[in-house]
Amino acid sequence: MSACKTGFMYVGVMFFAFAANAAPTTNEAPRVQSPDTAAHHADYLRFREECRQGDVVVGYVTSMEAVRPRAAFRWKPLNDVHVRLARGERESFQVLVASADGDLKNVQVAVDGDLKPDESSKLKVQSGSGFSATNIAASVVGYVETRRPAPYVVRPAMKKPSLGWWPDPILDFQKTTDIKGEDVQSFWVRVTCPTNQPAGDYKGGIRITVGGRVAATGALHVRVNDFAVGQDSPLPLLVSFEPVRPGVQANKLPKDDYHFAWRTRKEAYGDWLADYYVTWANFYSHGAREIHWDMLSRLKEQGRLGYFNLDFWWRVDKAFTEEYHRKKLIPRYRESYEKAKELGILDHAVFGGCSEQKAEHHQGIAKAVDILKEEFPDVPVISSAQDFKRGTDGSPLSNLTASVALIIRYHPETVKKARAEGRKVWWYICNWPNAPWANGMLEDPPCQLRLLMGAITQKMKPDGFLYWSISQWTGKDPVTSGPWIDWNTCTYGEWHGDGQWTYCGGPDLMPLATLRLENFRDGIEDLWYCRILEEKLKQVESSKLKVQSGELKAESEEWVQRAKAALAVPSKVARDGCVFSVNPEVIYGWRNEMADLIENVH
Repeated sequence: MSACKTGFMYVGVMFFAFAANAAPTTNEAPRVQSPDTAAHHADYLRFREECRQGDVVVGYVTSMEAVRPRAAFRWKPLNDVHVRLARGERESFQVLVASADGDLKNVQVAVDGDLKPDESSKLKVQSGSGFSATNIAASVVGYVETRRPAPYVVRPAMKKPSLGWWPDPILDFQKTTDIKGEDVQSFWVRVTCPTNQPAGDYKGGIRITVGGRVAATGALHVRVNDFAVGQDSPLPLLVSFEPVRPGVQANKLPKDDYHFAWRTRKEAYGDWLADYYVTWANFYSHGAREIHWDMLSRLKEQGRLGYFNLDFWWRVDKAFTEEYHRKKLIPRYRESYEKAKELGILDHAVFGGCSEQKAEHHQGIAKAVDILKEEFPDVPVISSAQDFKRGTDGSPLSNLTASVALIIRYHPETVKKARAEGRKVWWYICNWPNAPWANGMLEDPPCQLRLLMGAITQKMKPDGFLYWSISQWTGKDPVTSGPWIDWNTCTYGEWHGDGQWTYCGGPDLMPLATLRLENFRDGIEDLWYCRILEEKLKQVESSKLKVQSGELKAESEEWVQRAKAALAVPSKVARDGCVFSVNPEVIYGWRNEMADLIENVH
């Protein structure tokens, strides 16, 4: 479907409380030769030389990088890992482990107890409390195999990605694994900051155990910013989640199939998704498809409700006449409308439909929009119909509340004209466009989604974001062991990972996040930094912070200029959705500049 190396670095993490069950048996992956083998061997030898601790080799990378277990890879020695985050925020990093000589059994990564206030730091913790180890969790990263050549190129080489094993699902249910030969195994370490955590610097240790013995160690520093991010998205989102097995109708699956596990875990599923700023809804809901009203109400009470579609509507044409719309569709739409109104969530509802319809259908779409706006004037009507004019210059779709543009067709001048006429312009990605444009294919650098939702959104200022699905679960069975996962990576043609930002597995059959979904959330949290800094800027520029002459103090003026530069997003970070950096240091540099400005207002 189409729609839709030494030194330290700041990494700037969510704790999943899984029971300490017996570790799943480590499965095995075929040892085949590939074009990546020689490059991996060369990197492995350097990695072993630089980072060996006894019989293991350990290092780390940021959350924005994908480390393939049997291909070329990058690393930093596991000396001092620095994580910086705000209250209510999550940030992650990855610990890389390999064998120095021979195979390793039952390898695990964990923090060495609670982190203590760092007395050597200038940023003293505001109270004597520490940072609880329960807020930090390390899980095995799983690998899926691509077997069909992709029809696209990926950064940074701008070449078609090679086939083989790629990191994707984060196996929260699996804490230990075996490591064989020269394989490099990644462990995903999430840190979540409680909303009441005192600001300041904390210090602790990381330990790597093999068969229960401590085989290697490292230092972990966590800096808590003196502000909090919001728990809902600062950008309107419509991200569909409805577990499906592509190519198989739901009624053809047995009732106990894992795709239906949500039926007895609705609150757990809904809360899990909301932790990623995703409201459990399906943009393509229509007819018999269920709207989870109970979950929407729950999220409303939690203050985490995002946008949802009341019904997917169609154009007026020979098959669906105006009479048909008024007699058959409007009553159905009204039922959803009245339910949302009753629950007090109508302000988060839209009518979205006619995705990617071409110009010959725009007159019929306009008629349907007129009907919807007549019947439901208080509900926005949106569509990703292929109106490249965004309702301007005589386009019949000037009556849409919001036009949803593919990011490659989000043209600033046209968007400006549309907004001047009272319309909003959202954007979306699907299996297209591919590199150099930002997207979230399996082989894309994970940071692309962080940039898209954070820096690029701040730069280009879309009014919302649409994504067609994150739950195309192609595995015949759920994921029950790793790290090597038997899972079809294709959901649409030869595009790998499109619509598949989650998996399902573990003893509880819960959704499993991917590196891409984690970066999606990180980007939204980066956008929160922008919103907080924007508010601080308004305060600084307000009259109460000016001297009587009306001029800002010199230090305030310098702060203002720095804040405006950060909010404009430096070109070295991102120019638009096509030109941007995939260097984590650059991205963190921008983010940490905003944090410094928020904490040090003049």
